[in-house]
Amino acid sequence: MRVLFSPSSAGRGSAPWLALAGMLAGAFGPSRFAPFLALIGLSASLSACGGSPPPPEHFYRLTPPVLSAPAQPLAGILIVERLRADGVTGERPMVYSRASADKSLSTYRYHLWTEAPGRMLQQHLAKALKEAKAAKDVLTDEVRAEGDWILKGRLLHFEQVLGGSRPKVVLEADLSLLKAKDYGLVHHAVYLEEEAADNESPAAAVEALQKAFTRLAARLASDLKAK
Repeated sequence: MRVLFSPSSAGRGSAPWLALAGMLAGAFGPSRFAPFLALIGLSASLSACGGSPPPPEHFYRLTPPVLSAPAQPLAGILIVERLRADGVTGERPMVYSRASADKSLSTYRYHLWTEAPGRMLQQHLAKALKEAKAAKDVLTDEVRAEGDWILKGRLLHFEQVLGGSRPKVVLEADLSLLKAKDYGLVHHAVYLEEEAADNESPAAAVEALQKAFTRLAARLASDLKAK
C-alpha cells in the first residue's frame, strides 16, 4: 500500500512530526532516512484523520405470534421451509425506502436483524403454527424429517418506508402449501400487510413489522386450517 502524505493537508497537529522529520533528514541524509520519513508521514496522517468512533451497532428480532387454534388442523406433519428472498431483502441490515422513490432501496449500516429475515420468519412461523396445533406436528426443513405437507415461499417486501403522510412498514410474502408426496399445490396466496409506524426510527419500524407479521401469520393459519 502506498501512502501519500501532504503537509498542507495534515493539519496543525502534524507540525511536530514535520519538524522532527526535517531535523533527522538533515542529520542522516535524505536517502538513509527515506523509510523513516514514510513511517512518520503515515503516523501523522492517521493522527490528523482520527475522529469520533463509529456509532454502536443495534440488533433487532421479531417474536413468534400467538395464533388461535384451528378448528381443523392439517393431518400429518407440516414442514416449513426457509423463505427465499432476493438481494438486500434477504440480508441482515435493515432495509428502508422512501415514499417519493419507491423503486430505490437502502440499508442501515448500524441497524441489523439478529439473523437473515427469511430464516427468522421461518423459525417464528414454525413455532407459532406448532403451538397453535395447525398440524399434528410442525417442523422446519433443518430437521430433515419426512413430512406430509410443505409450506414454502418467498419474502417479497420486508422494509421500512419513510416520508409520505406517515412512516410505515411493508411486509409481503408469496406462500404455497404443497403435498409432500407429489408436490401437488394445495394453497397459494400473496400476503401483504402494511402497518403505520410511530416515527421514522428503526426501533419503531421493528414494532410495526411485529404487528404486520402477526396479522400475516394469523391469515396464513386460517387458510391452512381449511384444507
